[in-house]
Amino acid sequence: ADLRGPLRTSAPGMAPLWIDWDNLRANVRLSWPLPRRVSLEAEGLSAQTDPADGTDPVELFSAGTAAGELRPNGQDIDYAGSFTDLEIDPGAIDGRVLPPLDGGGDVTLKNGVALIKTQTESLRGQAVDIGKLDLSSGSARVTVSGPVSVDADG
Repeated sequence: ADLRGPLRTSAPGMAPLWIDWDNLRANVRLSWPLPRRVSLEAEGLSAQTDPADGTDPVELFSAGTAAGELRPNGQDIDYAGSFTDLEIDPGAIDGRVLPPLDGGGDVTLKNGVALIKTQTESLRGQAVDIGKLDLSSGSARVTVSGPVSVDADG
């Protein structure tokens, strides 16, 4: 399905966001109790804060393209995604200037199905297996992989 923007969001503990795009395509393979796959592909993606108090919004980022796919894998949730030409606005990161970034990778959230069902708000006691995460700008690149976990105390 092609989705029209913008999307306005609000969540406890987060500033409201205004997310927009030039093109956004969503694909869902339905199943019970969870979808078998959810994928999104966006072009011209951008986000800014969406203040309710009349103050000026803060630009957060823009990306030439972004794509992601979630799918259950037994009791885990697998994610694969990528982005190109990510530009993070200096105002969103205390005036620091970053070059445009490209990235991608795949991760598995251990016991992710139970986390979704219980709507857990904390990563305490959770684990992620990083298959590979790449972040690059020009000829500079960093790649990480391996397990990551957060103990019960955070």
